[in-house]
Amino acid sequence: MRKKLLLIAVDTNVLLDEEDGDADVLDALETLRERLPHAQFVITETVFQELAWIYEQGDTSSKRKLAEGALTKLLARGYTPMNFSPLERGILAEISLKIRMKELVPHEEAGDSMVIAEAAWKGCEILLTSDGHILNANEEIETLWAILRDSDTERHQIVLSKPRTLVRKYRLKR
Repeated sequence: MRKKLLLIAVDTNVLLDEEDGDADVLDALETLRERLPHAQFVITETVFQELAWIYEQGDTSSKRKLAEGALTKLLARGYTPMNFSPLERGILAEISLKIRMKELVPHEEAGDSMVIAEAAWKGCEILLTSDGHILNANEEIETLWAILRDSDTERHQIVLSKPRTLVRKYRLKR
């Protein structure tokens, strides 16, 4: 019997930090890959779109260069992009709105709530991020899980975590 893959979604800031050589992110990702060899690291459509936007219109040339590097190395680094049908995109927009309506993520941060919705919809058990807007949803995690459960997502008890925090919390030592 084949073991079901553990899906781990990775947010834009983690990919940029990885490209920038952030020691904590690199160490955490390496540790996760070693300790969870059955895990598949994925990026959502919104994360891909955010990277493309930063590459084209980022505030600084250094951010644009980081985004370019992250985009060109996604597949080589073992990330699998997620795709959604038009119907799924509509459902995800509704879930994203529910997350913001409950003020789990600020209203102006539609991309952040969409990343959570996309990851949960596809069954990711973990969303790695250093985005404070996403991490703040942990303060009312039961409310988030209720929204995801009521929306028939594949995974409703998603873990929102910084890479380093996840490694420390679950003692995933090498």
